Amino acid sequence: MQPILREVGIARQRSWIGGAEAAALVGSLLAAALLGWLLTVDAKLGLLFALAACAAPLALSAGLSARGWAIALALAGHLVAGPLYIHGLVSSSFALLLDALVVFAFLALAFQPRSPARAWRVATLAFVGLMAIEAFNPLLPSFGYGMTGARSFIVPFLLLVAVGSGRLERRDERVLLTVGVIGWIVNVLLAGRQLIFGFTGAELQWIESSNATFLVGEQVRLLGATRSNQDFAFLVAIAFPAVIAAVLARRRGPRWRLGFGLLAVATVVVLVGSLVRSGLVAGVVGAIAVLAVMARDRVTQRRLLVSAAALAVVLWLVASFGLRLVLPEKEAATVSDRVTSIFAPSQDYAFQQRETVVWPHAVHEIGAHPLGAGAGSAGPLSQTREDAPLGPLVPDNGYLLVAVQFGIVGLALFVSVLILLAVELWRRARRGAVIAAAGFGAVLALIVAMATGNFVSLVSPSCAWAVLLGLGLRAPASR
Repeated sequence: MQPILREVGIARQRSWIGGAEAAALVGSLLAAALLGWLLTVDAKLGLLFALAACAAPLALSAGLSARGWAIALALAGHLVAGPLYIHGLVSSSFALLLDALVVFAFLALAFQPRSPARAWRVATLAFVGLMAIEAFNPLLPSFGYGMTGARSFIVPFLLLVAVGSGRLERRDERVLLTVGVIGWIVNVLLAGRQLIFGFTGAELQWIESSNATFLVGEQVRLLGATRSNQDFAFLVAIAFPAVIAAVLARRRGPRWRLGFGLLAVATVVVLVGSLVRSGLVAGVVGAIAVLAVMARDRVTQRRLLVSAAALAVVLWLVASFGLRLVLPEKEAATVSDRVTSIFAPSQDYAFQQRETVVWPHAVHEIGAHPLGAGAGSAGPLSQTREDAPLGPLVPDNGYLLVAVQFGIVGLALFVSVLILLAVELWRRARRGAVIAAAGFGAVLALIVAMATGNFVSLVSPSCAWAVLLGLGLRAPASR
C-alpha cells in the first residue's frame, strides 16, 4: 500500500509541476506581449516586463540543478540584456557576471560522472586550449589584451561543452528551452517595434556611439534585445531554423503548430528586416537544412517539400509586398533592394571592397603569421585599441578571422569542430530529435554566415547558439 501511495504522491507532484510550468509560460508570454508597447511609452517599465518574461520560468523551477541555474541565467542574460546596456542600467562588468556563470557551469563538470569520450568534445577542448595559448602570443601588447580577445571565442565553446556534457535533469532541459523561446519572443517583439514604429532616442544614441555600420539607405538595422545589429543578425539566423523545426515537430497539437507558425512568420519579417544579408542567407540555408534532416520517409518528404515551397513563397511575399503594408515606401524599397542584392553580390560596393582589399589583406597577414598573430589581433577589439598588433583588421569572413588570430592550426581545429558537431547533430536529428534538427540547422547557418561575416566572434548570440547545440547533443543518438 505504501509504494502505491508514494507513486500517487509523485504523480500529483509532477502534475502540479507541469501546471506550474504551463502557468509560468503563459504568464511569460503575456508579459512579453506588453513589452513592445511599453517600450514606446516607458522604457524602464518595458525592461521590467522583459526581465519578468524571461525570469518567470525560473521562478517556478524548484528542483533545478545548480548547473541548470547557471546556464539558464547566462542564457537569459545574453538573450535580453541589450536594453539594459542601452538604458544604462548595467555596465560592461555585467558581461563578467555572465562569463562567471558559464565558467561555473563548465567547472561543475568535474563533479559529474565522467562522460564517454566524444570526438566533438575533444576537438572543442583542443580548440579552447589553443585559443588560451594564443592569449600569450608575443605579438600582443599584453596578456590582458590577449584574454580580452580570446574571451569572445572561449566563453561560447565552454558553454557548449557545459551543456552538451555531464548530467542535466529533464527539468533543466525544459527550463532552458522555455527561456530560449521566451527570450526569442522578446527579441521579435522589440525588433518588430523598431522596424514598424522606429527606434527610441536612447537606442539611436547607443547605435550612433557604437561606431559600427548601421544604416542601409535611410533604414536603420534592427537591434532586437541585443547590443548590436550584428548580434541580432546572428541570433535571428540561428533562431529561424529552430522555429521551423518546432513547427514541423511530429505528434504536436494544433495550438503548438499555430503558436510556432505565428512565431515563424514574425521571425521571417524581422529576418528580412534585419538588413544583414549574411544573416538572411544563413537563416534560410539553416531552415532548408532542417527541412532536409527531418524528411525521414516518403510521406514526410512530400509534406516538407510543400513546406519548403511555402517558406520560399512567404519569404518572397514579405520581402516584395508584406513590408510595404507597414513601412513607408522608401524604407520598404530599401529592404526589398537589400534582399534582391543577394543574387548579384559582385555589383555591391561592400562586397567588392572585401574581394579586392579586405580579404587579400587578411590572407597576407595569415601568410606572415601562419601560427597566428594572437587572440584579438583581428576583429572588433583591433578596431578599438590603438596598440592592436596588426592595426584595425576586421576581415568580414569568420574563417579568415580565426586564421589571423589562431593560425592555420587553429582554423583547422575550428573547421573540424563544426564538421564533428554537424555530424553528431545529423545522426540525432535523423532519429527524430527535434532539438537536434534545430541544432543542425544552426551549425549550417553559422558555416554559411561566416563566409561574409564575423559572427563567430559575437559573444551573446554565440552563447545562445552553444546552448541550442548542447541540448541537441544531449538527444539520443540511437533508439
